Amino acid sequence: MLCRILLTAVIFLVPLTATASRLDQTGATWKVYRDPINGFRLALPSDWNVVPNSDTQVNLVIQRLEAKHKVALAGIYQNIVRTTDVSHFVFEAFHFTPSALIQPTFTLSVTRSSRILASPKGLASIASSESKQLIRNEGLDLVEAKVVKLPAGNAAFIEGTEVVASTRSLLEIYVIGHEARLYDLTFRTSAGTRDEEPIFLKVAHRIVLG
Repeated sequence: MLCRILLTAVIFLVPLTATASRLDQTGATWKVYRDPINGFRLALPSDWNVVPNSDTQVNLVIQRLEAKHKVALAGIYQNIVRTTDVSHFVFEAFHFTPSALIQPTFTLSVTRSSRILASPKGLASIASSESKQLIRNEGLDLVEAKVVKLPAGNAAFIEGTEVVASTRSLLEIYVIGHEARLYDLTFRTSAGTRDEEPIFLKVAHRIVLG
């Protein structure tokens, strides 16, 4: 999302390092992913599915799933390759929900920035300009746009709903400034259910930068 109004996204196609799952306070298992090149560490529930950021790698995942007769899950990956540019993101994952018209998804992109953009005033400007562009270009119904405080630093926060494939979806975006980079965390799920929102909030609060 963010690269449409800022600088070109900086993508380094390097393998992520994933550590073993661990329990949180609720007993759920989470997996930690590290990317030293792009400077982040994040955690997701262990039952989320990571999307490689190259079509070739995604197609290999599809082949493995089809060989295991996991046709429905393979179909989600096929749709992702068909409809999005997976190389745009340094990280992408989704929670396979067979009954959902919109799969809960999380994407992370990184852009070069100036320290001015990473300041609270700069982030407020990002929240305002990004939300206006989403309203204009994608028909976003804005809920709020503001600056929030996360453990990783100040973040522009945008929340709204939009229609995707005739289905209303919930969109949440956090843009965190750190050193010379802006980290765009985008979450999307069906607006009819907010079951994934606590997970979105945990992911945003658990990301570590630098």
